[in-house]
Amino acid sequence: MPWRIHPPGPPPLVDWVGGAEPAGLDLPDAVLAFLADGRQRARLCEIDGALCATLIAASFEAGDAAPALERVDLVLRTSEVVMRRGPVSGPCPALDAGRIRAQWDQTPAEQRDTSVLFVQIIDAIVDSSGEVLDEVRRRVGSLEERMLAPNPALNRVLSELLDLSQQLGSVRDGLLPLRGDIRELVELRDPVERQLMSAAGARWLRSVELDLMHDVPATLAVAEARLAGAFSQLQGERSEATNRVVLLLTILTVAFFLPTLLTGLYGMNVPLPSQSHRWIFWAFVAIAGTFLAVAGAAITRLGLWGTFWSVVPGGRRGTSATPETRTPPSR
Repeated sequence: MPWRIHPPGPPPLVDWVGGAEPAGLDLPDAVLAFLADGRQRARLCEIDGALCATLIAASFEAGDAAPALERVDLVLRTSEVVMRRGPVSGPCPALDAGRIRAQWDQTPAEQRDTSVLFVQIIDAIVDSSGEVLDEVRRRVGSLEERMLAPNPALNRVLSELLDLSQQLGSVRDGLLPLRGDIRELVELRDPVERQLMSAAGARWLRSVELDLMHDVPATLAVAEARLAGAFSQLQGERSEATNRVVLLLTILTVAFFLPTLLTGLYGMNVPLPSQSHRWIFWAFVAIAGTFLAVAGAAITRLGLWGTFWSVVPGGRRGTSATPETRTPPSR
């Protein structure tokens, strides 16, 4: 079947969000079954002579607390591309109609067929995932700097690192498995000769395959390495915080040791020197107060008062850590 070149104008795209397909859209039962299977993550396959794809689109803007994730199902037809979006945690800007239209307008006139549009949408999702990985790396670096502050809220940092790790896994699992399907299609199924897509669409698909084989895994490896380094740094900070807690408790134990020993001796029911004098009680109180004052001064001098907040759930509450004079490591 020849691939018709579309004139300038809106892309030949049927786009809807979730729910039933629009009226008048006639899809084969096998394709409808593919769209109905919510268990699939990243997949590209041939169904009844049509290419179908499902993958996770992700975006991570600077002000977002978590990435926006959308499941995207694509069906390539000779006259149009069918795209169904299902927001997981929010709409992905890469699938904005204006962005798709802008990419379509920049496509050379002789390449404007639906197979090119099909691959362009996949390419936009792949490019958006790279932005997510870059933002994850930036936020990991920010968390590493927060761990350099005195008495950092380590449990809060750990929670944010775990969230970033989970988000990174969502991007990886919803995109990278597509590599094997693209390689199989390009190398084994001869999509141009079998008219699954045009020659221009096949060239676009090879560029996407290169991104998924090299650029995306390299960026993902860097982000995962940064996360692993941050977890190692966090473990070191938690060990240091534990040691400081032990030091604080040791100082308090020493401060209470002598008063406890004396009160224990004079609390026994045996005759002891000066046991009948009233001033002995106040002397013990004064000794205990002196030792506690010395211990408090030592704890303040060593900066241990805020140590407990670094190991309790939620970290330091109601205060913000002041950066120390330590210089953050170079990136």
